[in-house]
Amino acid sequence: KKDGRCKCMKCGDDFKGWADYVLSVVLQRPKEELTASIYGIRTVDARPDDDFEWTDHWGEWADNDEIILEAEAPLPGAIVWDPDFVDLDRPAAAPGLAYLEGKRGVSLALAKKYGLRYSPRERRVIFPVFVNSVLRGWQGRYIDKCDFITDEGVDVHIPKVLTVGELAGRVVMGQDRLIGSPHGILVEGPLDMVKCDLLGGNTATMGKSYSEAALRIYRRSGIRKLYCGLDDDAFERIMKLAR
Repeated sequence: KKDGRCKCMKCGDDFKGWADYVLSVVLQRPKEELTASIYGIRTVDARPDDDFEWTDHWGEWADNDEIILEAEAPLPGAIVWDPDFVDLDRPAAAPGLAYLEGKRGVSLALAKKYGLRYSPRERRVIFPVFVNSVLRGWQGRYIDKCDFITDEGVDVHIPKVLTVGELAGRVVMGQDRLIGSPHGILVEGPLDMVKCDLLGGNTATMGKSYSEAALRIYRRSGIRKLYCGLDDDAFERIMKLAR
């Protein structure tokens, strides 16, 4: 009940797997359709809009106190780009491009591959979050100094990163990169994710930690290995992830 893995009490290891596989056998439906319907993960030829309902029979065998129901939050809804954002090859995006190329070592071609944009009004580079090729939100990274004191002696702090969209604990940045990849790469920030481009399967948790929902995304994506690229100050979280 907790994570969706299934195993036949009679067949044992001869018949086990995730719920999408088991239901595909029981219902005689393509596994890809069920993967998209249950987990919100699109694989080849999947139809994400397909959905169905089934009955929870666990109550027939167990007392309520023995049942652990872990409700999963649905995918964040689709959103549209802020009209103030500009492509990085536009003149208005010159400060953002200079930040990426000069300070972070990210080329224009690589930035465009990941759909990065720039907000002249906020002076932030925008890292989009796509799931099933749909824009679900973004993180904006401030390109200037975040902490300073004005001439009037006012102590100013500007958030380095701002997140738009209901993303926290529900998706990972670069989630679609897991589709068809034999492995996944888990890093904290979007810049680290972009720099892992040639390796494939590169994703970012968009924060110092990760959620159980994020781990379910990796487990159900079909990858066979997960490489952990959390920062070296995250020793405890790395050990927990390994367990």
